[in-house]
Amino acid sequence: MNRRTGKRILTAVIALVLAVGCLAGCGEENLERTYEELDTMMAKQPVVVTGYKLSRWETADNSGPLLQPLLQNNSEKAIKSIELAIAMWDAQGQTVKVIFDDGTMNTANVAKVTYDDCNFAAGGTYGDKIGLALSEKSVLPERIQAVPVKWTYEDGTTEENAGYKYWVHKYQNQPNAREDLANPQFAVVLNLTEEELTQELKKQPLVVTACELGQWEQGDLLCATVKNNGEATIKSMLLAFATFDAEGNPVCITWSDGQKAESNVVKIRMKDLALAYGGEYGADKGIGLHADSDKVASFLAIPYYYEDIDGNTWENPLYESWLALYKG
Repeated sequence: MNRRTGKRILTAVIALVLAVGCLAGCGEENLERTYEELDTMMAKQPVVVTGYKLSRWETADNSGPLLQPLLQNNSEKAIKSIELAIAMWDAQGQTVKVIFDDGTMNTANVAKVTYDDCNFAAGGTYGDKIGLALSEKSVLPERIQAVPVKWTYEDGTTEENAGYKYWVHKYQNQPNAREDLANPQFAVVLNLTEEELTQELKKQPLVVTACELGQWEQGDLLCATVKNNGEATIKSMLLAFATFDAEGNPVCITWSDGQKAESNVVKIRMKDLALAYGGEYGADKGIGLHADSDKVASFLAIPYYYEDIDGNTWENPLYESWLALYKG
């Protein structure tokens, strides 16, 4: 055997050894982890999620819900930016795809959001005034699970969550079977009867006095008349509508632009108002439905939010109770 032949044999043997080794250990990594294992991984990260809030974002032209994971920096360095992943489900644990503030819909139940210029101090908390901005037309999740994906410290070094690949494998586009997340993590729903709720709504500073079906050039017009019973002059407001068919079943409308609502509860913003004490508004204004919309036989409405001329805001404390009775 000459030197060249021996070299070819040696090369073949090495290749065979590598191939056998790869068959034994080069397969795809098993990403399956239990909920408990994932919780342990996330608790050991330098950044942890300690809770959640549901509030609002608002600009001069628009507004919507704001999902706010609350964060704790357990490292010894300040953080200047952080990327979060948020998984979302409904009350039954089925996945929810949201519509972002720019009108685009998420393709999965996991969305990412990046916070820049955080000034997130070592040992401090963050997230009370920032979050994932959603469109008014978006369905709202009733369970969320958020984790940090990666973060950059003030000194420029970046770290990644080593457990994120396991987390996203477990939670993305998967039903949420966790018994410890059986209750919604947002505002507590008040257990009021329909009669009790009706009486309580009459005591609020902004009340709905009538709900009537009108007409516009394309089809039906949902008109809710509201009355200002408070002391402030209102410049903008957000109303929520719950729509039903002739049998009293929830029905999803089609907006005037041809998009179909994700739920029988939708919201509309009315702005550039000067609604003073005792004044009424909305008898001939409201939600214009597309000609091809499913027929709405009846609807209910509730003031969700308003801003007065001095910049003060009010959120209806009975909205969650109303939602529990009339959504879906």
